[in-house]
Amino acid sequence: MRMDIRSKGIYPFGLTGLTIETEDSGVFPNGELCVSRINYIPPTNFNPDNRPVSNSYWILHNYGSNLSHTPFKILSFDNIGLVRAQTQANELNLFKRGPNEDTATWVLAINGSSLQSGPNASAQFTKTKVQESSQLLISKTAGDTMVVAVENPVQNVSQTLIEISPNPLNSQDPLSIKTTMEGEIVAKLMDDRGRILKIIKFKNNCETRIPELKPGTYLLSFESKNQLVFKKLLVIE
Repeated sequence: MRMDIRSKGIYPFGLTGLTIETEDSGVFPNGELCVSRINYIPPTNFNPDNRPVSNSYWILHNYGSNLSHTPFKILSFDNIGLVRAQTQANELNLFKRGPNEDTATWVLAINGSSLQSGPNASAQFTKTKVQESSQLLISKTAGDTMVVAVENPVQNVSQTLIEISPNPLNSQDPLSIKTTMEGEIVAKLMDDRGRILKIIKFKNNCETRIPELKPGTYLLSFESKNQLVFKKLLVIE
């Protein structure tokens, strides 16, 4: 989502879950700021302090005339995943790195200042030290994590929780999803860049068609109230 930031104000970036509040005065971006929310955490270089992280990360691209500006006063993040009631706001860490970095070069920007705990927590960070295009990632405490299952040939946990078939999938055929996860499940289909292509909400089992998919490898995430499972899906001709 894009918004023009040329003066003081509060700028909500819609479905990204990020709201930016500027200082009352100083240097503003003086142009368009683009915010993207990536609802996928890659398995490498996304663990800056060896603690659980938010279920998404954010990319800020500053297209204004001032590439470096006064640090944002407040950054507010919604739906960062599970955070326990026992967790204190200052136990959350906001990390930043360059917008195109893909190495473990995260730098601590600031600790949390305000927190609303729960399965889809919200957090605020003040005096952020974020003053240019950046990737942003939130780390949480060791107890603030979901039960996560990944494909594991030894324990085979994910196959117990989620079974998808056929896999490989012909894009013209229906995809069957069977699960032992409880409650409502939100399934997200993502491409290899983490972009969400389809969202499905269901309970128990479901069947869906995705005829628009091109051949390739995709990622499916399945999230319930306290469980998160990832599965790879191969689409063929």
